[in-house]
Amino acid sequence: MVLQSDQQLQVPVVDFGKFWTGSQADRLAISRDVVKAFKDIGFMYISNHPIDQSVNDKVFQEVSKTLIRRAFLALIGLQKSSDFFALPDSIKDQLAWRGECC
Repeated sequence: MVLQSDQQLQVPVVDFGKFWTGSQADRLAISRDVVKAFKDIGFMYISNHPIDQSVNDKVFQEVSKTLIRRAFLALIGLQKSSDFFALPDSIKDQLAWRGECC
């Protein structure tokens, strides 16, 4: 399965269901799918895994925060973390993360 966005980004979905209960050949096929996903696009979605949905939700929430921070820093012209740390404290204090979102 492949998920596709409006920008034609295709994210592979690797089904891990048979990894836990299937044969050695099933595990090998899944492993090949994982390697292909990372080589082709660099990431993937995993379905039928034993990870609780609440853990997934927390991971996506934290990743979103990181992406928002990076996009904001790029927007104001900071390309490296050292650029940020070189700013005066008064500016850094204004940019401090306060745990609020959108």
